Amino acid sequence: MTAVTLRSLIDQFLNYLTVERNYSKNTTLAYKQDLQEFSDFVERRFDAANFPVSEITRSEIRSFLSQLIKEQYARKSMARKLAAVKSLFKYLIKTGILEVNPARLIQTPKYEKRMPTFLTQDQMTAMFDLMDLSQPSDHRDRAILELFYSTGIRVSELVSLNLFDVNLNNQTVRVTGKGNKERVVPVGEMALRSLQTYQRSRLEVPADGTVHDADALFLTARGKRITVLAVQRLVRKTLARVSDAKKLSPHVLRHSFATHMLDNGADMLAVKELLGHANLSTTQVYTHVTVDRLKNAYDKAHPRAGK
Repeated sequence: MTAVTLRSLIDQFLNYLTVERNYSKNTTLAYKQDLQEFSDFVERRFDAANFPVSEITRSEIRSFLSQLIKEQYARKSMARKLAAVKSLFKYLIKTGILEVNPARLIQTPKYEKRMPTFLTQDQMTAMFDLMDLSQPSDHRDRAILELFYSTGIRVSELVSLNLFDVNLNNQTVRVTGKGNKERVVPVGEMALRSLQTYQRSRLEVPADGTVHDADALFLTARGKRITVLAVQRLVRKTLARVSDAKKLSPHVLRHSFATHMLDNGADMLAVKELLGHANLSTTQVYTHVTVDRLKNAYDKAHPRAGK
């Protein structure tokens, strides 16, 4: 087999993820960083940059994991890096570049999954009650937070929304998620009202007289599409009024949406579809929260609970 550098194959794989799998820029960048780290390690091990990729064995991959342990990487980070390496070798098998997959039998390091941070339903109510609506931008901020809590969408999905993605008649919003997969999500009455109020103020001409992103649903005061960073700041500032949790991000609202849906009897498969999860196992983390709370309520309330 002709010696092709590992780095060139990594570039080929990353191009495949972008062009054929429609992976986002951030996801592809994460793969690139993890695979470059693996490539650097293997090149040092072989003491060369140009060697047949078929010479990489299970031993090299295990040694890479051992090195990560020595460098005190978190198990979650190690699992992510190994997943990137496994995906690369699956691709090399699929394209016929390799006949044997050295990563196939290597087990992913187990790590403890953290329970998601979420607000209680009372905290969510208090948060909305405390919001000021004296300025046009306040109506935009209210609509953003209502939409987060009503739909459970990701921050990247929210900032990419366009005006035509919102269907007020059907009370739905069309969301483009990971891998450019589209899904239609119902929107609650309160969020719809906030969106309608915001859209009326959105029509006002910005300070410089120009709307730069005419299709964007959420705009800045300068008429540009709102950024992820701006939304993160808004959420952190607003949630801090009702919660002292260390991590107050848009994902907390996503977690709150999912937890409250399940608390109030929603089917897990339905919540999975609403969140845009590829696997049910990703959604099941919320059941742990719900079941733990039910157990606590049972132990406190039932006369024969034994507590």
